[in-house]
Amino acid sequence: MIARQPALIAGLVVALIVVKFGVLLVLGRVSRLDWSQTLLFAFALAQGGEFLFRTLPVYGGAGDHQRGNRPAARGDGGAEHGADAAPADDQ
Repeated sequence: MIARQPALIAGLVVALIVVKFGVLLVLGRVSRLDWSQTLLFAFALAQGGEFLFRTLPVYGGAGDHQRGNRPAARGDGGAEHGADAAPADDQ
């Protein structure tokens, strides 16, 4: 679809950002921000979150739960081997 109708996709993205900008302007004014803060708030957030869903898995390992990779709940702070590991009892 993107390859066949790039103008439509670009137009929809721009329309979404414009609608979000309007909503954020209203929220900024309802929150009693002054106009300069409201504009900064709206400009920053209207376009800022559009591609966050792609960057979250890259930073901090977010999204691992979607692939079934969950860290084990342990009381040792996560150390299995190395300098932080507890000595093994060979008895």
